[in-house]
Amino acid sequence: MWSVGGLAPNAIATDDGQGHLVRRGTNARVFPTLFQESLVSTSVEKEKHEGRIASALNIDQVRKILEFARAQQIPQSLKQHGLHTDFSHTSWNGYQWVNKEEWSIPLRPAKRRLLPAAPFRVLDAPNLKDDFYCSPLAYSYTAQTLVVCLGSLLYAWSEFRGVQLIHGTHSDT
Repeated sequence: MWSVGGLAPNAIATDDGQGHLVRRGTNARVFPTLFQESLVSTSVEKEKHEGRIASALNIDQVRKILEFARAQQIPQSLKQHGLHTDFSHTSWNGYQWVNKEEWSIPLRPAKRRLLPAAPFRVLDAPNLKDDFYCSPLAYSYTAQTLVVCLGSLLYAWSEFRGVQLIHGTHSDT
């Protein structure tokens, strides 16, 4: 039930004698509506309907989402790690989509890495101060670049490009 000002609390509505419903203890009209239930049931019914059509037409809804092109190949790295599954075995079990084969990661012992005790590269920055506000640093993992502020100059350093002045001129110092 809906009344002026929002949803009516659970109260019994009575007929006012003119064909209108009013809440007991007041003369405010109450309007019966199904808009909330219809929104929920509409989305649920739509999903059920899509599932029925897909099942009738033998369309695998999961495969449709996971497969972007017919010629698309599984990356070699996934095949090497055993992360391949055949999506043609996807089926509807009555309440959800399931695969007969699940993603599986073979268990194997982790390789031990030997890390050198001494650094293999040293960044020479004599003006770098051990103070966050004087020499802020930033590192971008995706660009593999370290950014350092030395005085009023801003430098970027990467293995690929070396040291580059990003902002400022050497005459600023």
